[in-house]
Amino acid sequence: PQVTTADVQLRQTAWQRISVDNKPHDHAFTSAGPQMRIARAELQCNGNLKLTGGVRDLLVLKTTASEWKDFHTDRYRTLKDTSDRIMATKIDAEWTYNVVDTNFDDATAEITNAILQTFATQHSLGVQQTLLQMGRAALDACSAIDSIHFSLPNQHRIPFNLEPFGLTFENDIFIATDEPYGLIQGTITRGQ
Repeated sequence: PQVTTADVQLRQTAWQRISVDNKPHDHAFTSAGPQMRIARAELQCNGNLKLTGGVRDLLVLKTTASEWKDFHTDRYRTLKDTSDRIMATKIDAEWTYNVVDTNFDDATAEITNAILQTFATQHSLGVQQTLLQMGRAALDACSAIDSIHFSLPNQHRIPFNLEPFGLTFENDIFIATDEPYGLIQGTITRGQ
């Protein structure tokens, strides 16, 4: 009787079968990437149940169709304005279900597909705008959720200086850097 809430959290790593002679092997797997599927059920003693799902560490990158310009500038801003840049991030997304009985595998597939399709096909004016577009697409794709929260760290790729080698940079060699970076977070909620 002293317990007021039970909270269960699950993480699932993605695996895929290794192909041998063009056939999926029956017991050998390789990692399908660092991403994990997450689920959480929180039940309070008064009967209130909150179900959430999501993905963690979903790495995405696009080599063009992304900008960063005309944003606030101060002495801490390190990114220069550009109308064409590599956009990379590690998507952490968590959504809240509005039902307790649905096909959660299908819902996760619908939401994840909407996120990835939007990231790939929409021209980005900035990570903030892309976050909003991905959230709207997820809500449109799955009526079983009421909101989705994103955490998107910028994973910058900066041009490599080829001048010391007597070469010209032709938008072809970039260095991945982890500092400094912006962490963009936001929650998109279904309208009432």
